[in-house]
Amino acid sequence: MKVVELYGRVRYAVQIEGLSRREAGRRFGIDPRTVAKMLVFSVPPGYRRGKPPARPRHHAQEPEAVAAFKKSFLSAWQKSPPRTHLASR
Repeated sequence: MKVVELYGRVRYAVQIEGLSRREAGRRFGIDPRTVAKMLVFSVPPGYRRGKPPARPRHHAQEPEAVAAFKKSFLSAWQKSPPRTHLASR
């Protein structure tokens, strides 16, 4: 992706100094079609997210609700026992 500074220099060379698109492409080492695109857009196109990311839906965030949730899944919150079969390798 081209940086903003290069966009400004290319646009200045073509619009102010009167260089052709082909000559500007040679001077800056880019394709003349890229120069044409740079003249259309004043800044390089950036990544734009189409819609905001989906937010996870959590249970109620009250401390009592979190504690009740953890109690209902106590086995998932406990540490698993050590794996002895892996140590013998």
